[in-house]
Amino acid sequence: MQGFDLSGINPETIEINQTFTSTSEIFPFSEDLMRIFGLALNANFSLENDNSIIRVILIDKNYNEHLVYEIYSLLEPNLAASVDKMCEETCILNSVKPRSIRVEITDASLTLGSLTYATGIQTGTDVPKVKKEKKQVQNRAKINKINKALSAKGKSWIAGPTSVSELSYADRKKLYGQSTFPPGFEYYAGGVIQAGNTMKSVAAASLYVDEFDWRNRHGQDWITPVTDQEQCGSCWAFAATGATEALVNLYYNIPGLNLNLSEQDVLSCSNAGDCGGGYPSIALNYITITGVVDEGTFPYTATDQPCANKGTNPSELIKIGGKVDFGSAAYPKTEDVLKKMIIEKGPVSGGLYDWRHAMVLPGYMVVEEGDIFYYRDLNGNRYWKTVGAGDPLIGKTVWIFKNSWGAGWGDNGYIYVETNITNFGWTHALKTPVTSEIQSLL
Repeated sequence: MQGFDLSGINPETIEINQTFTSTSEIFPFSEDLMRIFGLALNANFSLENDNSIIRVILIDKNYNEHLVYEIYSLLEPNLAASVDKMCEETCILNSVKPRSIRVEITDASLTLGSLTYATGIQTGTDVPKVKKEKKQVQNRAKINKINKALSAKGKSWIAGPTSVSELSYADRKKLYGQSTFPPGFEYYAGGVIQAGNTMKSVAAASLYVDEFDWRNRHGQDWITPVTDQEQCGSCWAFAATGATEALVNLYYNIPGLNLNLSEQDVLSCSNAGDCGGGYPSIALNYITITGVVDEGTFPYTATDQPCANKGTNPSELIKIGGKVDFGSAAYPKTEDVLKKMIIEKGPVSGGLYDWRHAMVLPGYMVVEEGDIFYYRDLNGNRYWKTVGAGDPLIGKTVWIFKNSWGAGWGDNGYIYVETNITNFGWTHALKTPVTSEIQSLL
């Protein structure tokens, strides 16, 4: 298949003939195999359901991970197939010393027949250029397959090229940290995606308006620009900091104030977590007690820097009045309570158990016929999907999240999620007053 074919010359084959039904690691490479320039597989696979996924990973001697092949139901609606000399990131390699193969299995089985590796490449081959070109072809093929499957399954989101889908498997893994997302999530380009295995029932009668979004209140956008946590699982720090930035705008009634506060300060100094994951609640406690400095005083590097690297002469230090926990006795887990928190207290630092992921929650909407959700096509052009009569989304509450993966993912960095209210975790409204310890913002 074009784009998924092995580059390189002088191929050699290793017979495996082993069936896997759970995650395993094998060591098929001989010690005298010094370098390979590409790796492909022959295999048969069977998927059990929409949550099934198979990944085959090459681990090199430096413990770098390279995606050999990945399959899930959105890429193979028939749930079973055979592949011959297929590859993804390993179609061309820049002289890699192989160590092992890890097979990751969820609700599936894989019979790995053989591995074929290239022992050389043509003289003058520009490996990075060929790798990039193959990635583009592979992504386009995947996006087309995913969109066909989404349409056939009646799903309400659209796949497209994103900043996350352009990442390597290893970099995407760093970005996710401890978060776990449904297969194909890196291609989310707009529309409504479901979190959890079952769509919740139609919303009950509510005391609150059917639509509320802090991006458009009183004709103003009160949310600061979308940020990018890069290859670090620091979503928890970005959720807490992003909600704080929005509260500053609201508290001082200056929608364009848009302070750029330091996620690195929260990441390095709050003891709430690291690039592997963390807790927004502890981050918000840190902002309440110690305060968070401006970006320039401690620039973000997507690494676990020591707190000692923070500058000693900040131009800004912001404190909040505390937090209110969604799911506490005073604020039980109901849709109306969460709506009330968003409306009365401002954008919320929110999270979803199913994804183990935290984001800023600035709004919601109850879906009606004729509503529009934006998405981007294969060329990056922005279009809209209109909710038609009989759509199962009608009457459901969709929660609007500001993610921290940059504006090149989702709908300009935002995602629209339909989920059961019990799926909300690590969700906190912020309390006033907001104090500026360095400047006078009034």
